[in-house]
Order: sequence, then structure tokens, then C-alpha cells
Amino acid sequence: MQNKDLSTGKRSLRKSLLARRRQILPDDWQRLSESVVKSLINWPNFLQAQTIMAYMAMKDEVLLQSLIETAWKLGKRVVVPKMTGEFGQMNAVAIDSCSSWTVAAFGIQEPLDAPVVNPHAIDLVLLSGVAFDRQGNRLGMGGGYYDRFLSDTPQALVVGVTVSKQLVAHIPMDTYDRPVDVVITEKGFIYCNKRKQDLGHP
Repeated sequence: MQNKDLSTGKRSLRKSLLARRRQILPDDWQRLSESVVKSLINWPNFLQAQTIMAYMAMKDEVLLQSLIETAWKLGKRVVVPKMTGEFGQMNAVAIDSCSSWTVAAFGIQEPLDAPVVNPHAIDLVLLSGVAFDRQGNRLGMGGGYYDRFLSDTPQALVVGVTVSKQLVAHIPMDTYDRPVDVVITEKGFIYCNKRKQDLGHP
């Protein structure tokens, strides 16, 4: 598929899958999120990780607040994305229970005055997406923020966090798109990267 056709296909798929994702009711998001988080916080890779990159969920994404609080209680460092001001670029910044927040681009909460963390220090990355497939391919919002950022985190285990309704048979990928190693839904883990030898099982 040519790049132009690939981009067109992605836009069309993104539009339809966003519409499907928005049909999930808030109460259902809460229930599904609790199931996903329960699996994650009992997962050996979560328990072993010292620095975890999470995300601040939009209203139609899996909620990770309880996971973040659990990580703090276990003495882990939690980082989240923060836009740099340059389109497509973001940093990982450390947060704690005292962090102050603002609403940034796309309506996402971002911390104020949070210290930047070296991407090479991150053990586990949890990221959302419009959809995933079982090969670990991810459809994001189209900005390429994670694709650029993850090029600096080869050591991290990358986990796509979603719900089973947002799993699709195939997502078209470009050469610069970064697949995830694992996908987690309310139904459990899908291990995508067979080359990773450190994948623990719940």
C-alpha cells in the first residue's frame, strides 16, 4: 500500500473506531477499567518494574488512576507524557500525589513543573490507542507522539491498554509505526512480541 493510501486507510479506520469507542458508556468504562487494572497490578512485569510510564485517560479510555496510586504505594516511580510544544514530540515527566495539573492539548491532563525523566530509565510503558490488533499494531490519534518517543525506550516493555471492543483483525502500519509488545484488555493479556524473553505471565 502506498503512503497516501495508507494514510487514507488509517483516517477512515480511526474515524469508525473512535465512533465505536464513544458508544461505551461511562459506567462500562469504569467496570472495564477495574478489570484491566486488576490484571495489570498482579502482573509480574508490573510488580518488577521500578519506573512505569502511564497515561492520563480521556473519558473514553481505560482509566489508570487506581493503578498509578497502587504503584506509588509500592514505591515505584510513575511518569506520564507531557507535550514539549513541538508537534509530535513529548517527554516523560515524574508525578506524585502532590502534583499540580492543567488541561493541555486534546483535553488531556498534564502536570505542571514536573521533572523530566530519561526515557532509558523507564521499565514499563502503558499506552492507550484508538485500537490494536493481535500482532501489537496500534492505531493512535495520528500525531505520532508515541512512535517518536518509543524510539528512545528500546529497553522498556510496551503494553497497549484497551478493551476487547477495540481489538481489530488488522491495522495498517507504516515503517515508522512502533508496535507494542503486549496488549491488555478486560479479557486478559495478548503477547505480541515473541522475541521478548522477559514476558511474565499472570
